Amino acid sequence: MTKNPKYYLLKKNLFLLGLLTLVLNDFYLKYTFSNFITGKLSDFAGLFIFPYFISIFFEKNASKIYLLISVIFTLWKFEISQPFIEWISNFTNLAFYRTVDLTDLVALIILPFSYLYFKRKITEIEEKTNNILNSVIGILCMLIFVTDSSPRQSINLKILSSKEYKISLNKDSIFQQSDFRGEYDINRDDSLFTFCFQIPEYNAQVTAVTTILKTSDNMTTIKLDTITEIEVYGKLFIGIKQSDINNCKKLKPEDLEKYFQLNCINHLTSNKESIDRPYYVYYSNDYK
Repeated sequence: MTKNPKYYLLKKNLFLLGLLTLVLNDFYLKYTFSNFITGKLSDFAGLFIFPYFISIFFEKNASKIYLLISVIFTLWKFEISQPFIEWISNFTNLAFYRTVDLTDLVALIILPFSYLYFKRKITEIEEKTNNILNSVIGILCMLIFVTDSSPRQSINLKILSSKEYKISLNKDSIFQQSDFRGEYDINRDDSLFTFCFQIPEYNAQVTAVTTILKTSDNMTTIKLDTITEIEVYGKLFIGIKQSDINNCKKLKPEDLEKYFQLNCINHLTSNKESIDRPYYVYYSNDYK
């Protein structure tokens, strides 16, 4: 390890830009604009800043570090690494996750540029450093490197249900009491609506497709048709617990139905005026 690491390298423009790009993409862009660019952006940003950051502390071995990271990244993208990922996830209780997509290997082209940038910056005259600022940036980097790959993970399902719930509310009142997102036609009886409700103890959100039918002027029937997904969330700088994912995978159809009744149906029938609702609903008549 370098005796006196050049901490001022943490404040170089391209390094800070890469760090900001990684955080912004992993916690926002990837889920708001899911496309080819956002799918690759984190790989490019991560491969630029991670070996740069490690090389600050092992300056004499920078070339070896860059080579080692290129090998690890390549293996990480192949299916052969899955047993190791499962082992380390269970050992640390942090859910390490990656998509097996060999097109991600294109991001390796950023490594030579990162290496040359690092070698150029260490030859510059050392700047006056702010130890507190350097420490904050360093700790922030380490936390992001641990959690950036798993802010949330999805478990795809197709659980059919025949549960029906009769509610003493008209259809319009149901949506007025809900955090409704989108437009809908309350006069249509064949409309599908998606409820997204929380399972707080596992930091998870469940997606359930329903049919909402007008039974009478003051009665409505909600038919639970299909439960399609569980999405497990990590907390900022903590990441997703592997135990939360494991517990969600163990949930049986009847368990998920109970959570739907507890966090959606019971909340609607309780007539509570709450801003922090445990669910939201949106129109999804295009669901197949």
